[in-house]
Amino acid sequence: MQSNLKKHLFSAKIYKYLLFIPILLFLFSDVYGEDSGFVTVITIEGVINPVAAEFIAKGIDEAYETGAECLIIELDTPGGLDASMRKIVKRILNAEVPVIVY
Repeated sequence: MQSNLKKHLFSAKIYKYLLFIPILLFLFSDVYGEDSGFVTVITIEGVINPVAAEFIAKGIDEAYETGAECLIIELDTPGGLDASMRKIVKRILNAEVPVIVY
């Protein structure tokens, strides 16, 4: 009988420590107390032309300057000028902030 009581007390202590470990992990995790960032979103509708290319370049610059986590480009276009599309692709590849095109 004494042996069963000792086993029960021992397992109760173990469970107490096992419950304490997740609390410690939560307190010291990166999620706790961390500011969540923000994203910048721009929308392009219509034909890609030099004006659209400049708008995207300014959007990338603004996202970087404001410290956004990334830039999301909502793109709804049938296509456009080859030169403008090449400028956009080059600007996205050289962007200082991640760019996501949706």
